[in-house]
Amino acid sequence: MRRAALACVVLLVLAGCSAGGGSSPTATPAAVPTDRPVPPGLGEESVANASALVDAHDAALSGTSFTVRREYLVRAPNGTVYVRETVTTLVGADGTYRHVEDRDVSPGAVFGEEHVESWSDGNRTLLRYGRDDARVLELSPGHGADRREFLTRPDGGRFRPLLTGDGRRTVERVERDGETRFLVTVRSESPVGVGAPRPRGFVADTPFTYELVVGMDGVVRSMAVRYEGHFLDGGDATLTFTVRYVDVGETTVERPAWAA
Repeated sequence: MRRAALACVVLLVLAGCSAGGGSSPTATPAAVPTDRPVPPGLGEESVANASALVDAHDAALSGTSFTVRREYLVRAPNGTVYVRETVTTLVGADGTYRHVEDRDVSPGAVFGEEHVESWSDGNRTLLRYGRDDARVLELSPGHGADRREFLTRPDGGRFRPLLTGDGRRTVERVERDGETRFLVTVRSESPVGVGAPRPRGFVADTPFTYELVVGMDGVVRSMAVRYEGHFLDGGDATLTFTVRYVDVGETTVERPAWAA
């Protein structure tokens, strides 16, 4: 189980005294600031208001562009990949989006390969199935609007179970990529519903450790869970699932070549 540690630095301000009267210098510790900014809904050491954090995440991403990258990986101890699924969604501030799903599996795996894409210019919505001999179809306006709404929402609600459900939560101030972030760690004996797939017949052998990295604006920049287990029909494996929000305000959605 991974453990994160936060290094706390206490600054001491030395206050000197005059040499007269035989007095000696004294050291007076500076007051530790108690009003340092924190993301909405978080405290320095705990989750203060889960709803406030979820709302801040959604508000910060609404009306702007962003990219969501999800990866689901099941790997054997020898490095063999049983399943790797990657999902990338590029969301434009103007209502456009491009969504790509890929599944790669090891030879003989139960699941087959899969490749699905969808693209919308805000009005038309096209779907493409398969890599070779791909099929392309256009959704009706109603179905297209529903799919666009589902895929382009910031979806801060996905993190609510981690912030309110069972498990032991800790919050730490950390530095990531030169910026102050907050690391929320959740340790639980049972899985928490955050949309992480789970292979059929797979039993966890270790506790579940979830890590959320939150920006000062309340955006959950990433979520990751990792645990080890085994399949009922034999074979150990490690499962990891990550969600990352990147290129906030800098995502460009281009029309793919297949979207004629």
